[in-house]
Amino acid sequence: MTRRIAMGVAGLAVAALALTGCARTTATTEKSVNATPLSSTTGVTAEGGIVISISVTKTSVTPTGGSASVGVGKPVTFLITSTVPGQIHVHSSPEQHIVFPAGISKATLTFSVPGTIEVEDHALDRQIVEIQVS
Repeated sequence: MTRRIAMGVAGLAVAALALTGCARTTATTEKSVNATPLSSTTGVTAEGGIVISISVTKTSVTPTGGSASVGVGKPVTFLITSTVPGQIHVHSSPEQHIVFPAGISKATLTFSVPGTIEVEDHALDRQIVEIQVS
C-alpha cells in the first residue's frame, strides 16, 4: 500500500510540474504567427495600440523584464530587430509563437482576454516583457 501511495504522489508531482512554468507543447490551443520582414523601422506605428521594440542577438535579448499596458482588442505590434532567426513565446489565451527571421520584422497581435501576458524568448531563457491587458 505504501508503494502505491508513493507512486500516486510521484505521478501528481509530475503532473504539477507539467502544468507550471512554460511548457513547450504543440497543443491545438497554440498558434504560430510569422513576423513580416521589413526594410526599416520607419513608419511602424501603434495603430491604436502599442509598439514593443525587441532586439535579439545570439546571446541576448532586450528589453528584459519590462512591462506594458494595452486595452482588450487593441493591437500590440512587436517590432523585432534580430541578428538571428528565432521565436518568441506569448503566453496569451490561446498561446502564440511569433516566428521571426534575422533582420527587421514585425508581428501584430490582439488579445481578447484581460490579464497579464508574459512574452519570452525560449532560446535565451529570458522574459522580455509582461503585458497588462485590461
